[in-house]
Amino acid sequence: MKKGVAIGLAVALLVFFLTPARGLAAPPEKVKVRFGVGSAIAYNPVYVAKEKGFYEEEGLDVELLWLQAAPEVVQATIGGSAEGGVGGSFGLIAGVSKGAPVITTAIYAYGGERIALAVRKDLGIKTLKELYGKKVAFQSGAIGQQMFTELCAKEGLDMSKVDIVFLNNVDMAAAVASKTVDAIVTWEPQPSLLESKGLVTILQRGGKYLQSPGCVIFGTGFIKSNRDAVLRFTKAHFRASQFIRQNPKEAAVINSKYIRGAVPEVLQKSYEYLIFDPRVTKDMLAELEADMKFMLSQKKITSPVKPTVLATTEFSEEIVKKYPELVKDLK
Repeated sequence: MKKGVAIGLAVALLVFFLTPARGLAAPPEKVKVRFGVGSAIAYNPVYVAKEKGFYEEEGLDVELLWLQAAPEVVQATIGGSAEGGVGGSFGLIAGVSKGAPVITTAIYAYGGERIALAVRKDLGIKTLKELYGKKVAFQSGAIGQQMFTELCAKEGLDMSKVDIVFLNNVDMAAAVASKTVDAIVTWEPQPSLLESKGLVTILQRGGKYLQSPGCVIFGTGFIKSNRDAVLRFTKAHFRASQFIRQNPKEAAVINSKYIRGAVPEVLQKSYEYLIFDPRVTKDMLAELEADMKFMLSQKKITSPVKPTVLATTEFSEEIVKKYPELVKDLK
């Protein structure tokens, strides 16, 4: 009898362990996310989340699409070839002003200090007014132009006395090396790279003029039908941002795989000028509004856009509430 009870108990236990548990939450369904990203130091949370397996751990199958800037990300999202991507605020604002159904769900990085006015080292320029009569290059309608415009207004520099040259950011290193321009307004890692090569001196950084948030963008239709997937993506993004803050050396090694000609040591130095805080806050909404007003003043858009149409705080607020440990090292 005892033997029969023992056998029965063993069978029951075997059935228990082999039978799927009822009432327990099933793992989240893996969702495919095609996500646009280019080559930039500030995009490092995307690279880290992919390489460290954070997306996969959140039940996401993320395919990275090489889209270099926000206009390409917005167009791919509208066209259905991507669910979202990363890009600068100017491209986002331009798209939304024309009715693009996209919105910012997180920040990939920000910090005006990453934008720098750099002068050729051989010129020996020490003050802003020594720029009068000199060729200063920046990309039209981009954060470099915004920084220089704000700098001139706040520092009393007469922009009409400066020879402005519109130049794409990717062409600035060659222009400095060939001495066809005297100064450039560019963003990391380019200032640090050129400084490390002895080509430029940093005359002024942009932290006192703007913060320049970078946007994690998703299509509003995808958010509506896959909100949980976007929340999981945001969690992975928060994890990656914290990883960079806590492990800058390893993060720089990952970053160097995605930026041609960059070395980890220079990238890690560049992190000093970036803030990897992924939260969409009221302050970030105010920065986006400031960017929008600048674009409006430059006639890059024809009508104002509300900051709450450009970005939503809901995902950041939910992640912070559920996973406070991911932001415990932030102010």
